[in-house]
Amino acid sequence: LFLGRCGRTDLFGGSQDKQRQSLLYLRDILLEVEDTSLVLPGHQYELSDGSNPTTLKLVDLMVNNEALNSIDDEVEWNNLPFLSFEDDLSKKAKRQKARNS
Repeated sequence: LFLGRCGRTDLFGGSQDKQRQSLLYLRDILLEVEDTSLVLPGHQYELSDGSNPTTLKLVDLMVNNEALNSIDDEVEWNNLPFLSFEDDLSKKAKRQKARNS
């Protein structure tokens, strides 16, 4: 989970379904945490409003995170542009996954 999004699911054994289940689980946990808690991500990514914060209050994360906000809508979830790519890194991951299967 990042401040505005979540990680790529197409790399090295991941899947959109596994990512969605993980985020559903995480969301349930986060709903029990105090809204004033800070989220300190491992990566920074620009939010949809163009800002690039290093931390967010949990309440802001829950409002602004595209992945968490799309998780209950199958069409929205499947159309999130940052969940899957057709680039060299993705192709390398798919080849490695096929070799390891």
